[in-house]
Amino acid sequence: MSRDAEPSPGESSSASATAAAEHVWPVGTLLAVLLSCFAAIGLAWLAAAVQESWAPLVVFPLGLGAVLAGAAELMRRVCGAARGPLWGLAAGWALLVAGQHYGAYLRATADFEEWMQTAKPLARAALEAEQSLAPGKTFGEFLVRAARRGRPLWGDVRVKDAWAWASWAGDAVLVLTGAIGATYLIRRQRDHRSATTA
Repeated sequence: MSRDAEPSPGESSSASATAAAEHVWPVGTLLAVLLSCFAAIGLAWLAAAVQESWAPLVVFPLGLGAVLAGAAELMRRVCGAARGPLWGLAAGWALLVAGQHYGAYLRATADFEEWMQTAKPLARAALEAEQSLAPGKTFGEFLVRAARRGRPLWGDVRVKDAWAWASWAGDAVLVLTGAIGATYLIRRQRDHRSATTA
């Protein structure tokens, strides 16, 4: 019986190096992921400011996801990444969702402290006695109190407690849906353009 030729030590080490290199991200891709995260943080701050006065249900989170996908694609082109890094989109989505709430927390805390400094002593003492009206000392406490107070949806309709948490989770899913849908359309258009020029 004939035996297959065993690879030489040099060939084996070369194959191992090649396999390891396939799992190492190029510098352009890593940079695109990092810039996508920074873009998501900036978008979160902008969304936190805008949604205080204008944030239509369903449309707003879907639009945020689409803008996030567009920013990730822009970072890919700027950094010369071979393909759109999905890890950058996933990290950007997490930062965008959490950053919106954290931005709202910082704005609420700043507004509360400013009011406390300018309020009359009697009103300030009454507010200090009713601590449930304060935004909370920590981010987690702010979320709990915001859910307890209720989230306005439209008009006088508000959802509280578990329903408020569910509405926030629904927004996160819609942001992800918008990002995935926009990414699919971007990649489809890019593949079509490549096939046309080939």
